[in-house]
Amino acid sequence: MADNRRHHPSCIIGGKEKIGRSIYDFGDDFAKLIFHDQASLGEILQVGDLATNVTTSFLFRNNETKKIVFDHRVGTFSEKPILVISKPRSGTHIVSNILKAIGLQQVCVFLDHMDTYCYRLDESQRLIHQFPTGIPLFSAYKMFASGQFSHSHLIYSDWAAENITNEFAILTLDRNFISFKEYIISDMKGRIYNKIISGHSNTEICELIIGGVFDVEIEFLFKEYEVQTASIDLWSEYSDIHIDFNDLFVANGGACAPIINYIFGDNYAEAEINFWSELVRRVALEGESFTKRSDNKIHADVDEILSERIESICK
Repeated sequence: MADNRRHHPSCIIGGKEKIGRSIYDFGDDFAKLIFHDQASLGEILQVGDLATNVTTSFLFRNNETKKIVFDHRVGTFSEKPILVISKPRSGTHIVSNILKAIGLQQVCVFLDHMDTYCYRLDESQRLIHQFPTGIPLFSAYKMFASGQFSHSHLIYSDWAAENITNEFAILTLDRNFISFKEYIISDMKGRIYNKIISGHSNTEICELIIGGVFDVEIEFLFKEYEVQTASIDLWSEYSDIHIDFNDLFVANGGACAPIINYIFGDNYAEAEINFWSELVRRVALEGESFTKRSDNKIHADVDEILSERIESICK
């Protein structure tokens, strides 16, 4: 039988399909859409203006409602999907662990004004691959379902505030005490970690830093620091739940109680909410954060050289 996918890149695959090490069983409720290029993605989403090339990936279409989503799996019911909007390195992965502990399904999609990024996690929930999809924000933000969550460092805009808040419950996360240098170091270590897991050695990374390969990114982050700070302040005015980084490490249920109340309602006794909140918080902290993961991979000499480079650029 001829392989029609060559002629129809937006082919639909039904039944069970093995992807990496996971088995997705979506039965008759969803069709799996494979897209390879701008033309096939435009056909699937009925979007005429896509400015970037699309990396091979897949989407799911609900056979009853015809809605296209990034992931067909859902978890604990929530009135809307939850979008975590935060500064980089402000506890985003800990809050993600909290939402997963409560039972929401994480959708590995990162919303951004410039592009929409999908990322892959291994069985230990470690990042193994990230790539741009070419799906514009004005389409991507509608491709989530109740019982799901995602996180983003989406910069505030009036358009985003007006439209995204209709589709998502917004959870804002802030870390007021981080300095611009800590911000840049923390973000750069995340970028360096991605290069290390892609095959670069720590010695090679040191040579790249000294050679000025990261200078443009460092300068960008120096400017971005103020933008991110102003952005999260504006998003906080639209948030359904707001969490401060410090609360993630206080054993009083303060960080998790607002999330649990939002999802399950406020009909529970305060003592009961605090008990479950503290249990969820401890489970979340047991998970390895992205910051811990990058620290374990990056050697001390990279830290030292990176710090010196940042100081020489951001005077």
